[in-house]
Amino acid sequence: MKQAQAIYFANRERVDQLPADADFGPGALETMRLEANGIPLWSLHRARLLRCSAIAPETLVAIETVIQSLSNTCSGWHTAGRVRLRLGRRAGQPGWDLSVVPFDPGTLWQDGVSLVPCTTAFPRGQDNHRGCKTLDRAFYQRAAAELTGSASGESDSREGLLLDADGNVIETLRCNLLLWRAGRWVTPKLERHGVRGVMRDWLLQRLPIAEATVSLEMLCRAEEVALCNSLRGVIPVVSLEGSQTWSRRRETASLQKRIADVLWK
Repeated sequence: MKQAQAIYFANRERVDQLPADADFGPGALETMRLEANGIPLWSLHRARLLRCSAIAPETLVAIETVIQSLSNTCSGWHTAGRVRLRLGRRAGQPGWDLSVVPFDPGTLWQDGVSLVPCTTAFPRGQDNHRGCKTLDRAFYQRAAAELTGSASGESDSREGLLLDADGNVIETLRCNLLLWRAGRWVTPKLERHGVRGVMRDWLLQRLPIAEATVSLEMLCRAEEVALCNSLRGVIPVVSLEGSQTWSRRRETASLQKRIADVLWK
C-alpha cells in the first residue's frame, strides 16, 4: 500500500491555501477538538479512520507524529483548536492534510439549538453501515441549503434535522442526537445511514444509552433533547421548529459537566 504524502500542514495563517473538499477527491474526514494537552478523543478518531479508510501504516505514523506536536500550536490562543484532517486522493495520488484554527465555543449554540427538519432525506439503498465521515459532503450541503437566510453554521442557532426515507430521525447536519425519556438516554440507530460520531461513541462507552429507531413523534415526546459532537461536546436543543419546545436541561447539563471534567480539562 502506497504511503500518502502530506500536501499541507496548515495553521491559522495558511488554512486558506488548502484545496476544497471537492478538489481533494474521495476520502475520509475527521474534525477534532484540540486542547492544551492534545486531542482528547484521538483514540476514537483514530479507530474510525482505520475503520473507514485504507490507510497505510506509514501514513498513520506520519499523521500521529504531527498530531502529537499540536499542543504547541494553540498554546497562545487561550481557546481550543479546531483540527480538520482529510485523507484521500488528489490529482490521482494518495494524500492527507491537516488544518488547525482557533475554536471559539462562545457562539449562539451554547445557549441552545433549534432543530429545523430538512426535506432532503437519506435515500433508500444508500448505506453507510460503518458510520464513516467522508469528504463527499454533497448530501449535507443540499440539506444545509434549506436553512435559507443564514449561513447555516454555528453563527446561527438553527440546525438541520436529517431523516431517512421512512421519516425516522437519523442525525443533524453536524451532530448526533440524544433524547432523555423514561429515565434514560436514547440515540437513533445508525445501522444504514448517518455518521457514528466520536462523542457519541465516547458517551456510549460510559453510559447506558439505548440505540433505537426514533420517529418525529418520539422526538417530540422526549423530556430533554441534546446534540453531541467532538468539537462542542453536548449542546441543548430548545425547540423543534413549529412543533415542540424544551426548557428542561438537568440531564443535559449533567452530560456537559461530565465531558468538561473528563475531557476539556
